[in-house]
Amino acid sequence: MHHVRKAHIRDYFLVAFLGVLFLWAYLVLAPVSRSTVVIDGVAIAVQLARTPAEQEKGLSGRSALPDGEGMLFVFDRPDRYGFWMRDMHFAIDIVWIDNNWRIVDITHELTPESYPNTFAPSAPALYALEVPAGSALRYSWKVGDSVDFVASN
Repeated sequence: MHHVRKAHIRDYFLVAFLGVLFLWAYLVLAPVSRSTVVIDGVAIAVQLARTPAEQEKGLSGRSALPDGEGMLFVFDRPDRYGFWMRDMHFAIDIVWIDNNWRIVDITHELTPESYPNTFAPSAPALYALEVPAGSALRYSWKVGDSVDFVASN
């Protein structure tokens, strides 16, 4: 009887380990919708936020956003969408882009402390690109600049 009990415990641990391994593999290896945005020769690897759930979550909860990376919000129609810094842990710039892939506005250096204020572009935008704070100034991006989009996945 004692050997049966040890075998059951070992089986439970094996099942639990395999479950954790499967979950890890799914989360790490599952395809993430990543593309590239290019502004003035600067390539930014972006994760796309297309659904309302993805857009609501945005970058909240993350500890940082590396240089050269961002999140591109893709909306259904051009509008003056409002953004806030709820649950953010680092500052960002928001580059607002219209349906012709031109920058229509840039909001610089939004900090987590600005919550609950909301920020919107001065002109309707179809896309919003969130990048690490200071990126727009460092790369000299300005209203009117053309934006290229290279899809992957």
